[in-house]
Amino acid sequence: MQASDPAGRYDGWWNSEIGGCGSNIRVGPVKSIYDSRGVYYGWMEQRWGNSGNCWGYQWVKVHITKTLPIDSYSGGSPGALTLNINNSQARPYRSADWVTYRSAMAVGTYNSKVLYAPHDQLQGVVSVRPCVGDGLCGNGSATLLFVAWMA
Repeated sequence: MQASDPAGRYDGWWNSEIGGCGSNIRVGPVKSIYDSRGVYYGWMEQRWGNSGNCWGYQWVKVHITKTLPIDSYSGGSPGALTLNINNSQARPYRSADWVTYRSAMAVGTYNSKVLYAPHDQLQGVVSVRPCVGDGLCGNGSATLLFVAWMA
């Protein structure tokens, strides 16, 4: 069994902060993003840096094609959308999160932070807290829009 990939110098950085990340390729299939009612909000893909200091780093790129409503908490605080990429094979476990607090995610393209993983398969998760604005989950829980995606 191959040892897991070590932590990288740029783990948790934005790809725009690392030289060479402009050259990257898609890893694996794209995945659609749906809410609990089956409403389609876009798609996501995993990217792998293949040049310069970015070689071997991976991240999630999310393409929102329909504005995604995010509920507020009962106290009025804005909800949050989290993009997480993690390496569950690494010891210790490593992950990078990008969290944004707002009432909706506008149509556009968003990148997660990066993790060094030239050989390991990563998981990507998109979650909304307290929930997507569809009224189908209780306050305080999360709607997982995309779960356990392996590159």
